[in-house]
Amino acid sequence: MIKHAVTRLFLSLMLVAATSSPARATTITFDGLAGTAMTGNSQVFTTFTKFSPNALATVDGFQFKSSGPEFFLGAAYAAACCNSDLGPLAYNGTDYLIGLPDITVSKVGGGAFSLNGFDLAEWDDTHTASISLTTSGPGGPTTQILLLSLFGNRYKTVGNDFTHFSLTGYDNVVSFTLVGSVPWAFIALDNLDVAAPIPEPGTYAMLLAGLGLLGIASRRRKQKAAAAR
Repeated sequence: MIKHAVTRLFLSLMLVAATSSPARATTITFDGLAGTAMTGNSQVFTTFTKFSPNALATVDGFQFKSSGPEFFLGAAYAAACCNSDLGPLAYNGTDYLIGLPDITVSKVGGGAFSLNGFDLAEWDDTHTASISLTTSGPGGPTTQILLLSLFGNRYKTVGNDFTHFSLTGYDNVVSFTLVGSVPWAFIALDNLDVAAPIPEPGTYAMLLAGLGLLGIASRRRKQKAAAAR
């Protein structure tokens, strides 16, 4: 009887796991942040908001910092200084984040998350050919090189100078850092796609074992109660 109960419990658990909805993803757009007051060591200007080196900027439950200055800016700044999409600055018609020479992202309070993708660009036509993505997590650090467009921003006049990167396999990330291929270049980040972490297979195994033990204990209690009558 115990064997049959455990089997039924196992099949029920597998059915729940198979039909469960995946973790809901969140896209962090940075829209509306340029030129607004933000929590942290920031300075507000008409068309952008500046953070000092290594100061933490908090957006939608995540922390963003750069070892150099960090700015939230976008279409209004590009229009005011550099002829919008026709100029040398990265343009996509919205606000975004830039850092010099890197950007590091983690959850407020720590914890893991899934990294699904983002949009990247060199901000000021300094010919950053690539950006390295380095992640930290339970499995140790990993690094991937992401290649950018070979054309400068002033030659990309289709309304979006950014390159979108869809990522797979980054399911339990604690933090990640983006670094440009040249140390004097600002890198631009937008539309960060993150989600709750995907449980490891061992998590389901431990859950099954725990439920199985609970089932056995409940069965034995019932048997003892019946014998005592």
